[in-house]
Amino acid sequence: MKKLSIIALLCLFVVAVNSCRHEIPNVPPGNTTGGNTNNPPGGANTCNPDSVYFENDILPLLTSSCGLPGCHDAATRTEGLNVTTYNGIMNSGKVKAGDIDDSDLIEVIHETDPDDRMPPPPYNPLTADQKAKITKWVQQGARNNKCNSGCDTAQFAYAANVKPIITNRCLGCHSGTFPSAGVSLVNHGDVQTYANSGLLVGTISHAPGYKQMPYGLTKMPDCEITIIRKWVLAGAPNN
Repeated sequence: MKKLSIIALLCLFVVAVNSCRHEIPNVPPGNTTGGNTNNPPGGANTCNPDSVYFENDILPLLTSSCGLPGCHDAATRTEGLNVTTYNGIMNSGKVKAGDIDDSDLIEVIHETDPDDRMPPPPYNPLTADQKAKITKWVQQGARNNKCNSGCDTAQFAYAANVKPIITNRCLGCHSGTFPSAGVSLVNHGDVQTYANSGLLVGTISHAPGYKQMPYGLTKMPDCEITIIRKWVLAGAPNN
């Protein structure tokens, strides 16, 4: 009887262990289904210059260049691709984590034929640096990650601090032969015009009476808005 009791207890233990076992979800290497892989809560880790981060680098770039109304925004989802969220990108099948040769997104951004490339005319193609950044993100596992960029509001020079923000978040729409709403932000003079008129800060801060920018997306991080605001208050110099 004692032996049978021991066997019974062992059986119960096995059943209990198996009942707590969960299937491991099939997600891209280096990703989680809803978190920021290898990041502390809130993405507090310092940005590594050798890494590309989805929330810091890729999401703003894709939404401003491809997530336009009638294209790959959340409402239109042309060819089933919504670039305004991580899941929208990965669930489309257009990105294969770690495999640039089998990722349609990589193919279309490098396409030289205007009829096939993305973004399509009249929008400018992505720059070599932007293409390289997206390619590297896929090569590194297309992770849903972010980092603390160390945004410093004490630094607000145009070339070093303001222009990178404009390039990353605005040029997808506001460049090319036919920029959105006729607003081009390619050159310093273009940006300065809208800065001095109050439109730049008004739109990016989502102030009442201004059209919210980036269009259809969440507001820029407060740190980036502060950098631009300080630059504008300093006279929007070409420094």
